[in-house]
Amino acid sequence: MLIVHHFAVSQSEQVVWLCEELEIPYELVRYDRDPETRLTTEEYKAFHPFGTAPIIVDGDVLLVESGAIVDYIITVYEHKFSLPKPIDLNRHCIIIELIDGYPFLVCNIKKIDKPEKIYVELMSIIVRLASYGLIHSDFNEFNLMINDNGRVTMIDFARRDGSLQPDNQRFPSGIQALADYVHSLGLKFGMYEDYGNKTCAGYPGVLGHLEQDAKTFASWKVDYLKLDGCYADITDFEKGFPAMEKALNSTGYPIAFSCDWPCYQEYVKMKPNYTAAAYTCNLWRNWHDIQDSWDSVYSTVQWFADNQDRLSPFHGPGHWNDPDMIIIGNFGLSPGQSRAQMALWSIMAAPLILSVDLRTIPDWAREIILNKNLIAINQDPLGIMGRRILKLDGDIQVWSKPLKDDHVAFVALYSNPDTTPIRVSVNLTDLGLTLYADYDLFESFSGNYIGRFHFTDIYSFLINPSGDVHAFYAQSVTTKTGFRRNF
Repeated sequence: MLIVHHFAVSQSEQVVWLCEELEIPYELVRYDRDPETRLTTEEYKAFHPFGTAPIIVDGDVLLVESGAIVDYIITVYEHKFSLPKPIDLNRHCIIIELIDGYPFLVCNIKKIDKPEKIYVELMSIIVRLASYGLIHSDFNEFNLMINDNGRVTMIDFARRDGSLQPDNQRFPSGIQALADYVHSLGLKFGMYEDYGNKTCAGYPGVLGHLEQDAKTFASWKVDYLKLDGCYADITDFEKGFPAMEKALNSTGYPIAFSCDWPCYQEYVKMKPNYTAAAYTCNLWRNWHDIQDSWDSVYSTVQWFADNQDRLSPFHGPGHWNDPDMIIIGNFGLSPGQSRAQMALWSIMAAPLILSVDLRTIPDWAREIILNKNLIAINQDPLGIMGRRILKLDGDIQVWSKPLKDDHVAFVALYSNPDTTPIRVSVNLTDLGLTLYADYDLFESFSGNYIGRFHFTDIYSFLINPSGDVHAFYAQSVTTKTGFRRNF
């Protein structure tokens, strides 16, 4: 029997509902959220270390991620579906039971006593479904099937031309109208897609339609495209992502290209071609998705530090390593840990992409995100990827980033969660500050002047535990010493 591990208020509700609709026998194992953090419990993480939902177990099979689960159910329980086969490659079935997150009360049909009412009733249903964005606007071809119990189970073939269609409920005026509004505010408009047959959430992907979809993105005036890698052969990425880049460039409309190319290959210890990625993509994901927790942020930081020698040569203006999104202002990071993520992402010259509801973000988080000094460090025109240069006793590590005019930015991170603030002392020569005789030091968050130091001096500072940082930068004030930095 299918076992659904159900995490309250999560995508596992889709799987529960799908089993109910298809009358698949299943056992429901419920898990409550942590009452304080509202996150998954350790019991749930025993199945999935990141604590994401849904999860199903079917005999010896354990599956996570909703897209994989839906594919599995479609394959194993195919006899539950009454579906036609696609007529050609440019047409596909939209299955009501598999649409994510829609209110399906519209699909319940009352018994029709008088046959002459059938046409009127069906057209009424079709119009209602169209208003929910569940069928396309061209009514000249559709296929409505009804089971013996009077429930709609399948509706509509997709448009003949196979082009991507906006969700009419979410975007009633279309994508281009939304893009025009965003542009009127002086902003850029971005879109998510997938190189595979479908996106990670099950929506249509670009595979087989690269040129067509690139033209669609250009016609919608999309300025930024993130291309994921679900439901695709990772050995095909070295050809597929450049093909998408070529298709985008051929439109003549400038579109920044974000690739989830290397990360899928890094997951399986396959060596990505970073030379090709840097030539093809404006930025690319390298490692696991950031979750709303300090453990996730810290593990990402450690991975980048451990792999900095092979990543940094490909990092610079126009082609950036991407450690994933800024999660400051959600629930998983303390203010100190939030300071750490912003400071470290700035040191790494990482893309600053926010994942937070800006309508409800706390003031303290907004101040961190909008800190002008950290943004300036991140946006330094040299575009050099910062590096971990020191690992000190007591879980202290120091990162450094060269800036223009021979200035240098630093971040000291204290990761130990079970201790008190600690005083750290470090020689300026160990920081690589040997090119000039004297340096002025400034605290990065406030911009406050710390003091003037000779390159042979020791700099001491206090740093809080549990993922907090001390961020500072150095400006040269005297003539060069003749020494060179040691990094």
